[in-house]
Amino acid sequence: MAGVVSVETPARKDDLILVLNSGSSSLKFGIYGHGAGDEVPLLTGSAEGVGRSNGTLHIRSSGGELLVRQENILESQSDALTALAAVIRQHVHSTPAAVGHRVVHGGPQLCAHQLITPRVLDELRLATHFAPLHIPQALSLVASAQSIFPSAAHFACFDDAFHQTIPAVASSRSCITSAPSFPNEPSSRISVTEQASALFAIEYRSTPPWASLPPAGS
Repeated sequence: MAGVVSVETPARKDDLILVLNSGSSSLKFGIYGHGAGDEVPLLTGSAEGVGRSNGTLHIRSSGGELLVRQENILESQSDALTALAAVIRQHVHSTPAAVGHRVVHGGPQLCAHQLITPRVLDELRLATHFAPLHIPQALSLVASAQSIFPSAAHFACFDDAFHQTIPAVASSRSCITSAPSFPNEPSSRISVTEQASALFAIEYRSTPPWASLPPAGS
């Protein structure tokens, strides 16, 4: 781990959002705060080659300083999350108010981004066959994150929920030669940040703390 690096923290530490993008053998993450007009990253990083002997873990500050660099490690996504939590405590001096979890598929019953409840977890377990390489990892990571950040609100942001809102032409044509740009495409950490922050605002506040974002599916 590198030496102590100062991380510029927003004034409202109670609105920090942690975003977890879980893959089958990787974990990308970031913690975001309220900037001048949009969310700004405070810490970002990734764990690659999870479960392999050549795995890596890198965590950087908003200024690009390398805070953690571990090479040739055999670790789990939960191990990477534990390391991230330690860096958050050391450099941000706060804990996230909400955690957004990227989930590949919600199955037939979970069609919108939402607060993670016991019912949601049960539905995800039933939907494992829709994405057998991803959903078990996501469930394990949710459990770890809920244990590490018990006071945070945890939200599931589903890849397939995006397809509930795409234009009819995009859902009905097998090939699009010039695909339109969809600002809510969920592959980036920023999209999950927006969805989690909007859901957090809807769940716990009368108005969003940052940008005014509609609930999913509107």
